[in-house]
Amino acid sequence: MIASALKDLQREWPAYSTSKDTRPGAEGWWAEVIRRTAIGAGSDPTGRSIPREYARPNILALTEVKKALPVITSKLMQRFSSREGYELYADTLSTCTFYFLIIA
Repeated sequence: MIASALKDLQREWPAYSTSKDTRPGAEGWWAEVIRRTAIGAGSDPTGRSIPREYARPNILALTEVKKALPVITSKLMQRFSSREGYELYADTLSTCTFYFLIIA
C-alpha cells in the first residue's frame, strides 16, 4: 500500500511538486503519501462514514483521516528526520568495517 502510494506520487509529483506546479514542500508531499496509504488500507475515499455494522476494525473514514493527517504527518516527519526513526543492526558496524578493509 505505501509502496504504491509512494511510487505513484513520485511519478505524479516529482521532487515535492504537484500537478499544478506548486510546491507543497516535504511535509505536504508526505501528507499526500500518508493520505493515499490510508485510502489503500481501506479508508473510505469519499469521506462518508461507514455504517458501524459494516465497518472493519481500526479502519477510519477519510474524514477522520483528514482530521488526523496534520498530527500524523508532523509526528512521522519528526520521527524520520531524526535518529528516533532508525535502528542500527548489531552487525552493521562490523560489516561496514569489513567492507572498508577490503577496499582499502
